[in-house]
Amino acid sequence: MTPRKELFLAVKDKLTAITGIEYVDLHRKQFGPGNENYTQYYTGCLIKILPIQWSTMVEQRQEAAATIEIKLYTRDGFADHISGTTGNSDGLAEIDLIDRIAAQLQFLKGDTFKALQQLAEENVVEDEEAGVMGISIDKLTFSTVFYQVTASKYTPQKITIE
Repeated sequence: MTPRKELFLAVKDKLTAITGIEYVDLHRKQFGPGNENYTQYYTGCLIKILPIQWSTMVEQRQEAAATIEIKLYTRDGFADHISGTTGNSDGLAEIDLIDRIAAQLQFLKGDTFKALQQLAEENVVEDEEAGVMGISIDKLTFSTVFYQVTASKYTPQKITIE
């Protein structure tokens, strides 16, 4: 399994386990303008792995610095929807979801990546998807380091000396 795939699956498992998040997937601009099908979800998290900077090490090993963004999308009225009541504050429920996401992902590590470390948290106002009416976007940014072993350029061969 590649480091990128392992990271995505580990993050997706942690986010899926959070009560109140209905949809978790790889970021492909699902909540952007023109994608009205996704507004059926009151809450969603999209996982975006930013460009990875690889460095080659000795013995076919590679190391990379990677940044991952988690975008939390919440639709107006989601607090009432996830709690089954009326009159709840979307703002407080949104803060609770952000805190749960941060707690689940901080220091998450795998076989091919080091522990995630949170770098930033922000409410996204100017974004290509921010134009969707009634949807709030919060972005959490984490960093990690990947390690992988690549295929050897040369195949070992035995030689005999006579």
